[in-house]
Amino acid sequence: MEELLKKLMEEGIDVSDDEAQRFRDNDVDGETVDCGLTETMVAYLFDKSFKKQLKFRDFTNRYKDVIITLQPVDPFEGTVEGPVSQANQR
Repeated sequence: MEELLKKLMEEGIDVSDDEAQRFRDNDVDGETVDCGLTETMVAYLFDKSFKKQLKFRDFTNRYKDVIITLQPVDPFEGTVEGPVSQANQR
């Protein structure tokens, strides 16, 4: 939770003491952000500041935009380096 608050400050989101306390009171940490917060939840955390709400949404989107691509691999291709002897084939 404290690490998340620190990252927000580093991203230029000035979190007030009251806002930081809302994060603590509601156990908002990186895992909570990963699960997804509704607009209502974000509005509660940053009450009366559309700018902070938008910055927070952008912050969470940047860290969620990680794409993992899996490609099939032949398990026998490229597993042996160098020439294969008759002893290695048994």
